[in-house]
Amino acid sequence: MGPLRVFRRAGLFGLAALLLSSCWSWRSTQIEFDSVAGFTEDLLEEPEELEWHTEARRYPWIYRQFESSLMTMFADATGVQRVMHPVKNPAGFASDRILWLAELAGSDLLQIGESTWRLLFVIDRDPSPLHRIYAAQGLGVLLQTFAKRDASREGLRVVGPEHLGLQEGDGSSYRLAARKLLPRIEAAWISVREDEMLSGGGREDFAQAVDALAKLKTGNLEQERLRLRLLLEAVRFEPFRPLQERLAGSLVYAVQSAAVHGLRRSLLDRDGDLRNAALETLSELGGPALLPRLLQILEARPEVLANTSFHCDPDPGVRRALVHRYWSGNADLAEEQFGRGRSGFEFLHELADSDPELSLRILAADALAWLLGREADPFGEWIPEWWQSHRERIRGQAQQGR
Repeated sequence: MGPLRVFRRAGLFGLAALLLSSCWSWRSTQIEFDSVAGFTEDLLEEPEELEWHTEARRYPWIYRQFESSLMTMFADATGVQRVMHPVKNPAGFASDRILWLAELAGSDLLQIGESTWRLLFVIDRDPSPLHRIYAAQGLGVLLQTFAKRDASREGLRVVGPEHLGLQEGDGSSYRLAARKLLPRIEAAWISVREDEMLSGGGREDFAQAVDALAKLKTGNLEQERLRLRLLLEAVRFEPFRPLQERLAGSLVYAVQSAAVHGLRRSLLDRDGDLRNAALETLSELGGPALLPRLLQILEARPEVLANTSFHCDPDPGVRRALVHRYWSGNADLAEEQFGRGRSGFEFLHELADSDPELSLRILAADALAWLLGREADPFGEWIPEWWQSHRERIRGQAQQGR
């Protein structure tokens, strides 16, 4: 865990940021991350595989001790160049930069977008579960920043059930729609414009095409990253301020979509610790209303569906986290189900009845007792009778609804 995250959780983030601002900056973190990840400076192509290098591009040692914005400006003005320095522990070096990319992005939209793109790449290509966990947590930090930064934006929610699909798509529908929009975008791109500012009609068509592209539903993380890079360049290099502001509004949707997509991918990962981290992050962002959707996604994974005798997530840490999430809710939440997914009561009953771990059976029984206003019983002797009555009530409600 990086130092900024520790200070944030301790309630001293403001003081920590002030003290650490002389040591780290987002720009320096981005350059160091890119160099140790093996990205080219123009980022025209992504590496096929993410392999952390043993060198990183950094200022000389003395400048790194006082790398504030003023010190960076002084180093640039006097011709001091960042050079490749050996990194003793590339994996540990990368871990810190992954966390700092999100922590140091602040409310700057371009920095948030650039950080999101890099964290998605880690989730998609890094074989290390720990790095992917840090990246998922970083996406949560960036989405929390959006919740504060764009709280007034109409139609923008941090994370809702409609944002989370059950599985990755092949991206064919996105490709077809994007092919129709890209010619309009490319014709007005800054490097090919005859008139640098565009005419009024040209600006409107360009802005509409970019906005439509930003709101398309993608099929995979690669499409999210490519779209995000395109919109970042459009906003960064647009010289006409009113048009730049409109493009920035579209970029907000693309960044949010990419970050949520990265967390959804993490929720489907084979590593239980990563699923647990994504579950925690999404639960905090979406609130209790998102829990039935999260349960549905976790239990719709092929690994779970293949087990006909136990229908819950195979990782005990994930199951335990779900129990605590339902325990902190109420009976109405436990009654809810999303689509064809199960309700919280069904999930808790199966755990109390047949979880392989005794501690989880007891925990689920206690959660059921608390939600139903009953006295806790570690043996759960009352559960079979309650479960039969509960199922009969559900069947009766279903028949009345027909």
